[in-house]
Amino acid sequence: DYQTIVTNCQYIIRLLAEFRIFIYYNFKKRETKLKSIEGNSANFLALRGLYTGQRIAGNVYYNENYAISIGPTWGFQRKKENFNTLFSIGPVYYFDLTGTSNWLPIFFELNLGFHLNKK
Repeated sequence: DYQTIVTNCQYIIRLLAEFRIFIYYNFKKRETKLKSIEGNSANFLALRGLYTGQRIAGNVYYNENYAISIGPTWGFQRKKENFNTLFSIGPVYYFDLTGTSNWLPIFFELNLGFHLNKK
């Protein structure tokens, strides 16, 4: 029932800032196969930096500290008409202001986007 679903739902809202340096590759291979390279549609290697702030709202209290993580990632980005997809995966080194730190062996990200402007 609805009350059970709402009671068991966990969520957290936090400030998050992500910075990446991308190195895209396989543009020529995609063009040879007549695939689009629009919007940097290609595979990439990247160095990711992620800053996570304190909890703004939510019912999850696992870590109330500011945290930073950094690590290499591999991924791909595709743009098809007004839709954009980005997937990346890689290890990150995590640390916070209390001295807690560790490696997270698999950190993945999936972004799905829709472009509102028409060209």
